[in-house]
Amino acid sequence: MLAKFRSVRQIILVLSLLSFVGTIGVSLFGYASRVQSLQESPQVEATSPEAELKAQEKGYETVLAREPNNTLALEGLAQTRLMLDDPEGAIAPLETLVQLHPEDEAYKVVLTSVREKVALQPLEP
Repeated sequence: MLAKFRSVRQIILVLSLLSFVGTIGVSLFGYASRVQSLQESPQVEATSPEAELKAQEKGYETVLAREPNNTLALEGLAQTRLMLDDPEGAIAPLETLVQLHPEDEAYKVVLTSVREKVALQPLEP
């Protein structure tokens, strides 16, 4: 009876070791294939800051087409156009913000500043 118990114990021990080794092997294989697929995947091209700003501008314009008085979209559009060095394009959303929020002096100050910048720009030939 003792010999039978030892042989069953040895079989269980061998099966446990095989399960353990198999689990580690499968994990390592999965990890290795994941690393290989990451190395083979094409790199995403970095977009230029100007392209990102243009995309933001389009996004704000899309929001404003649905909600013309959306303050956040108007602010974002004006700021994006200023970052794109388009002060003339920033005037319209700033004027709308001044009309929507006449009590907010910050919009008036920025609008005045942008208008002065546009007036000081030399005319292109």
